[in-house]
Amino acid sequence: MKKHPFSMIEIILALGVVAIGICSIMVLFPIGANANRDAQAETFNAQMADHILHYAKCAITFKKDYWSKFVWDLSSNSAPSAEDALPELSAADVASIPDSVLEKVSNPDAWTNNSSESILSALGAAGLGNKHPIFAYGNTATNTFLIVNHHNDDQQINYNELMDHPEQIDFRAIAILWKSKINVGGTELPYSYGVTLNVKIFWPAEVPSSAQQSALYTMDVFNNN
Repeated sequence: MKKHPFSMIEIILALGVVAIGICSIMVLFPIGANANRDAQAETFNAQMADHILHYAKCAITFKKDYWSKFVWDLSSNSAPSAEDALPELSAADVASIPDSVLEKVSNPDAWTNNSSESILSALGAAGLGNKHPIFAYGNTATNTFLIVNHHNDDQQINYNELMDHPEQIDFRAIAILWKSKINVGGTELPYSYGVTLNVKIFWPAEVPSSAQQSALYTMDVFNNN
């Protein structure tokens, strides 16, 4: 039996079907890459928020007088006067901070790799920036932090040195730490009994807030002293 070869029209139709299939698959690659990037960012942010919250919890409960210094002055039953006390921030205050520090994100002089001006200094956490990718912005009124994820092999690197190699920066976010009252069934507990620690993270740090994603993490801490 004589075999008939495929006609040019059949070959073109077959190639067209294959091309449509390949194009459909190629469209999914950037979607998958973006989803993977977002998942990594959310995981990293959750880890950093957990880290900040537990450092803050330890700071306010580490010594008996630290609660009075950072949360609520038990002797005078009033807000603490210390500059590095936890601030109370409104939703509007928190939302305005990322844009207010936007110009500082790429300025190493505006950030420090220690936490000498924040609540974390209570634990002598001056080496925090050397051990973890967190750089504290010297704003004691808002406890604002710059979180940096990088792939530099030197874990002791500071932000000044890191900015000399911007290609090694994978991710930057803004984290804000503040306090609020614990709400139990619609009733707010006094700060002398406990406090809700709040951390809100905005990312990426180098874009305006209108283009950022954000996530809020909280932890209730009770005064056992």
